[in-house]
Amino acid sequence: MVLTDIAQGQLSHEGFRSYLLELEVASDVLRRDPSGRTWLDPEMFSLTQAKPDFRAILEEFVEEELELFSSVREAGDPLFTRRVLEATAPAEVAGSGLDPRWRGPLMTAAYAAGLLLTLLVLVPLVRSWFRGEGLFTALRQMTQ
Repeated sequence: MVLTDIAQGQLSHEGFRSYLLELEVASDVLRRDPSGRTWLDPEMFSLTQAKPDFRAILEEFVEEELELFSSVREAGDPLFTRRVLEATAPAEVAGSGLDPRWRGPLMTAAYAAGLLLTLLVLVPLVRSWFRGEGLFTALRQMTQ
């Protein structure tokens, strides 16, 4: 497709960019030959030599690819795993340091107190609502 566009003289800049992006060129080849003499098709190479705008696209492609290859080869962080494990370590749960014999009854008492307080508030509200007094009337009576 691209070669037929070259033969017809209709290759666009975007067509040339997409052609370059489809190529699989190793980084050492790009470093050795940034002009593309050895890894481009002869027609493409002659096009880049003949037209400065296509040469600029090729130079930009080579620069971006080499930058991409160098970013991948950066040295790894040897302490990364340890830092991730420390950051994702579970937080200490309140009361987890207690003896299990005491923790169970203590947590039961806390849940029972919460349930009792909830019932003390909700039961009068529900009763007055069923009597047809309305929720706001019941709230007013509770606060008086």
